Amino acid sequence: MNDLKQYQDDVRHGHTYSAHIRGIDNPVIGIWLDHPKSIFFRIWAWNDPKAPGGKGYPFLALDLSEPGKNRCVIGVDPASGNTLRGLGEFLEKYESEKRRQIGRPRPVHPIRHPADNSDPWYFGQGHGYAVIDSPGEGTVLTADEVQDIHRKWKPEESNET
Repeated sequence: MNDLKQYQDDVRHGHTYSAHIRGIDNPVIGIWLDHPKSIFFRIWAWNDPKAPGGKGYPFLALDLSEPGKNRCVIGVDPASGNTLRGLGEFLEKYESEKRRQIGRPRPVHPIRHPADNSDPWYFGQGHGYAVIDSPGEGTVLTADEVQDIHRKWKPEESNET
């Protein structure tokens, strides 16, 4: 199967949802792919003529979980001028709260700034805030919770500018 056809199959097994990204005032429709098999899924998604508006999805979210390790990644096209700055911090708050609730703390030292523990969500600071990623040991948040948190996030309310 060629890679474009594989991406189209990935899309059929994924779904869209509406959420904010920094750089666009209103929520936009992005795509959630569950374990994409396409090699160039990012390129296809950011340029997909079948996306709402016909110019590609403004954000791409992935479920890359494995047994015993939940992993979600959300990204924007670095060339778009848009970012996710503040979303990683927002997810980190929910991560910490759920970990407190279920009694699954993370090691504190060495602290990975700007978080307060040694295994936080990746905020994207090393990639122009174009990508955020789950903690290295995995997130306790489910894929549905990650999407719900992303839907709640509003960049203008974020502590990061």
